Amino acid sequence: IVRFNTVVTNNSDKPVIGDVLSLFVDGKRSAQKSIDLKAGQSKQISFKTKLPKTGLIDAYVRLEDDNLNADNIRYLGVFVPDRINVTIYSQNKSDAKYIKAALVNDFNSNIKVKIQKPEQFSQNLSDKNVVRIFVGTAGLNLKLLKKMSLRNKSFIVFPAENESLSSFNKLLNDFKLGNMNKIVSLNNDYLKFDKIDFNHPIFNDLFLSPKSHKIESPIIKKYVKINQNGKIKPIITLLDNSVFLSEVNRGKTKLLLFSIAPTLSWSNFPLKGIFAPIIERAVYYLASNNENSHTTFAGKPVSIDLRKLISLNIKAVLPSGNEVFISDDKLKGKSYFNFTNTFEAGIYKFYSGKDLFYYASVNIDPKEIQNKFYNSRTISKTIKNSGFVGKIIVADNYLSLKNKIIQSRFGTELWRLFLLLAFITAIIEMFVSKSSKKDLATLDKNIK
Repeated sequence: IVRFNTVVTNNSDKPVIGDVLSLFVDGKRSAQKSIDLKAGQSKQISFKTKLPKTGLIDAYVRLEDDNLNADNIRYLGVFVPDRINVTIYSQNKSDAKYIKAALVNDFNSNIKVKIQKPEQFSQNLSDKNVVRIFVGTAGLNLKLLKKMSLRNKSFIVFPAENESLSSFNKLLNDFKLGNMNKIVSLNNDYLKFDKIDFNHPIFNDLFLSPKSHKIESPIIKKYVKINQNGKIKPIITLLDNSVFLSEVNRGKTKLLLFSIAPTLSWSNFPLKGIFAPIIERAVYYLASNNENSHTTFAGKPVSIDLRKLISLNIKAVLPSGNEVFISDDKLKGKSYFNFTNTFEAGIYKFYSGKDLFYYASVNIDPKEIQNKFYNSRTISKTIKNSGFVGKIIVADNYLSLKNKIIQSRFGTELWRLFLLLAFITAIIEMFVSKSSKKDLATLDKNIK
């Protein structure tokens, strides 16, 4: 089951009552909700649905038709792998046994797990659908790990049973995550969970209802105390405000960092009922980090990574179904290619031969459809501030605009002006003539 979230905004000056928002998956209506919105109000709407297959899923949300249908639909492509490969790197297999047990069971038949030594950390970073879990940093090639993160590969880090303070600190420093203050051992005492971010995707739909948001905390006897910086997002914290589980985002790269070793000498976390769901969901969360995807607005280019392709015979399938073939001449010697034919909204699919290797979700920029109006004074001031030195002409409506354009091309028609002047002159002449007759009559009377 997957959750889709979307934000709906009423850009009009009137309320919307009972409008229907629908979720479509691969062209079929999967769910719908009725929504009410005040004028200018925004609201987040969530859908839960079961995906019909693995591979690329075309999803979109759509409102009922109204006066402006262009802003009623939003597209999203989601790639669901048919199998997730998990590699656990640990010097001692005993440090990784509980993690493996949490992932290898009858309910996770699509997850395949193997354990390797840190020295076996592969140079081949192009492996598909691989989630890497590092238990400890001893023997780990941190330069390769950093290179992996730059290639949008996400991973999970645990300290090892006998973690080295300097080695773990080096990892934190390399990723600019602060530094490890110390490894705290609570001999005759222990710590428990304090705050949990239940809005994080790891905890989505983990509980039957919001009222049942309650986790039995493990007893923590030993943990790594990390001096946090602003890049670390706490997911679970301890009673002394230390982080138990945190996340760091660097572009499409996600790093989940645990502050305890997954062994019983540090805590009884591996024996708690919440251990397996958190590990499992953390793996699914990182596996859903679709590196071969792109999200942009219509008219903006889609940057395609060509470095992993064996064949440069590329075909682009547009949302309309039309196909565009990109010639080898445009691609030779390039690491990236900008595909600019993105004037349709929808899902763009890119094939190398018969293999789908990249896709892009293209939507209309919301700024283009916001019904926000400015008065002529504000518009004129904005244009002048931009450095424009020409004459600004303001038209009140379409007819006025048409006349002003014609006027700017051919000049002002003078016959109307002369007709007005002739009319005024005739009135003045009539007035003068009448006054003259009156004066002559008065003078003739006085003479008699």
